[in-house]
Amino acid sequence: MNWTIDITESAYKRMQSDPEYEKKILDALAKNKAVDFGGNIPVAAYTHIDDTYEKCYGYTQGMKENVSYSGSSSTKDADAGRQKKARQKELLEEYLEKRAQAKELQQELLDAKTAKAERERSRIAREWSSERQMEKASNAYDASAMTGTAAGGDSLFG
Repeated sequence: MNWTIDITESAYKRMQSDPEYEKKILDALAKNKAVDFGGNIPVAAYTHIDDTYEKCYGYTQGMKENVSYSGSSSTKDADAGRQKKARQKELLEEYLEKRAQAKELQQELLDAKTAKAERERSRIAREWSSERQMEKASNAYDASAMTGTAAGGDSLFG
């Protein structure tokens, strides 16, 4: 049921200033909300609240049959509902399975990318280390050539 409550500005102000009036209105609203319509539920309900209780009114419009209350639903309708629900469940399970597979594939791709990046990092580290060793060896050779010449007494400079 679609229930609309219309409270006028003057009613709102009165409820703020008069707790007894506010209680009376809230009790009336609770009583209206608790009405048992039986097998026929209104499509819409409208309640108008004004600054005096006498100006307040409400009404309902249209009726829709409450199938679950009346028990008048046919077996065919119930079977169709069960079939629809079963199909929805099946579709949901398929979706969840595909989603899990996609997530697993994504993880595998991420793992492969991470392993490739680690191999590349390791290769670059080895290459850098090798270059560094060659540079040290070259520096050591240059240093030994310089100190060896000076120790032997022959100068490269003449």
